[in-house]
Amino acid sequence: MTAGSPTGAGERDRIDRACSPALVVEVRWDPGAAETALAAFVCSADGTVLSQGHFVFRIQPVAGDRSVFLREDHPSGSGKTAQVLVDGTVLPATASSIELALATIPLSGHTLGSTSAIEVAVWRPADGVALASCSVPPPGPSSCVRLARLHVYDEEWGLEKVAQTYPKDFASLVRDFGVQLRD
Repeated sequence: MTAGSPTGAGERDRIDRACSPALVVEVRWDPGAAETALAAFVCSADGTVLSQGHFVFRIQPVAGDRSVFLREDHPSGSGKTAQVLVDGTVLPATASSIELALATIPLSGHTLGSTSAIEVAVWRPADGVALASCSVPPPGPSSCVRLARLHVYDEEWGLEKVAQTYPKDFASLVRDFGVQLRD
């Protein structure tokens, strides 16, 4: 098992799944003036969500199979915190990754321009042991940013920093992951 801090996009930390069948991915950030929320997408190898129920966001905080839970973001000092709880024992075998994105609340009129201090940490819920972490630079004036990817391997988890702003709005990002949105 490796624990550390990926410094650049594409670098990965590896975590032994036998020692950590469940994980908590905690994201902390300072939203500045923006109304923001965290989203998680449980994806197959082709990069699309496994099903509509595998898009986890504030209006659907639990995956349909109960493999992924989102604890609503809540104030944390001067910032916000959200947690994605992953139960690897019920995660479908077809899951290849869990993608994390931070977005402005649709129709809020905000961008992520004032958002800063984004930290992603992975820890074991049984004992609170920190397993991996990364920092994501301020995203600038976009409406969403892909923060990190939790890879799902047979015997390992892998945390990869993505830190990629998305050029379109959050609804477009959601559609690009294969989620069907209702009008």
